Amino acid sequence: TLPAGSTALDALKAVSGADTASGPDAKGYYTQGILKWSSTKWGNYISAVKVKDHSNTNKFFGDNGTASTWDGASKNKYSCLDELNHLEENLYNKANVTFNNTVNEVGYLSEKDYNNYSGWMIIINGNTNNLGCDQVLQDNDKVDLNFSMFMGLDLGQDSWVEDAAGQWIQADAWNSYVF
Repeated sequence: TLPAGSTALDALKAVSGADTASGPDAKGYYTQGILKWSSTKWGNYISAVKVKDHSNTNKFFGDNGTASTWDGASKNKYSCLDELNHLEENLYNKANVTFNNTVNEVGYLSEKDYNNYSGWMIIINGNTNNLGCDQVLQDNDKVDLNFSMFMGLDLGQDSWVEDAAGQWIQADAWNSYVF
């Protein structure tokens, strides 16, 4: 139960595993329990969630979205890999160009892990079209926090993507939100 006027970030902090926040750290991140977030002029966003042993040798996905060999991770390839490869072929004339396969925060699944378009997305009541962390909640709202490998397209959100010429174009979601 949260006070009236609470946001999605307030709800996530309430279940983060700690009572108080610290920060900002040297990167500008605030931390509370398993959460790291940033406060920018555009609003708050979740930058990372603590995941035990997540590192460049223990990743959820292997190179270019292939199956991982890490115990706690996916034993399958990234479920939207075909859609991602098709989008990359349309944008850059070849597949597997956006993956960097870098873990940016050891011990955390964080924004820009795997590629420059991955990060945490807030979904409220199954709706991906909201204000993210800063969305003010209503009674009985359900807040989901999901990791997207590509601008929310894999979570059912229409988005904008950058093509090879540096132009941002609109892209349709690859599926519907079903979590």
